[in-house]
Amino acid sequence: MWAMPSCAACLRPTVFANRSSNWNSWIVAVYVDRLSDWGWRHGLSCHLIADSVSELMEFAVSIGLRPEWFQPKSSPHFDLTADARRIAVLQGAIELDRRDFVAKLRQIRAARDGPQTWRVGTGK
Repeated sequence: MWAMPSCAACLRPTVFANRSSNWNSWIVAVYVDRLSDWGWRHGLSCHLIADSVSELMEFAVSIGLRPEWFQPKSSPHFDLTADARRIAVLQGAIELDRRDFVAKLRQIRAARDGPQTWRVGTGK
């Protein structure tokens, strides 16, 4: 059975300020993995994920990403360039290594999809 990693960063919510003039703040958990060379034309890149799609969209827009860059399939995320990653981290995104990032993705999928039941021998 899968268990949540024990790293403190995975449990720490991110606080960032609303861009409106009323200075409201809210707590949101967003995460970035390490920069990798995926052969993307913009150079090194990484992924931005969050505990919910609404949190992901709010944070992404707050750091200047365009909503149409959102990638909803499988694991909802945004791809980030090295510069966008730096901005995300400065705004409070939690940096995770590859192992903790994959564990966080599994946790998010489990929360979204509910418990999975598999029948032995059927592959379904």
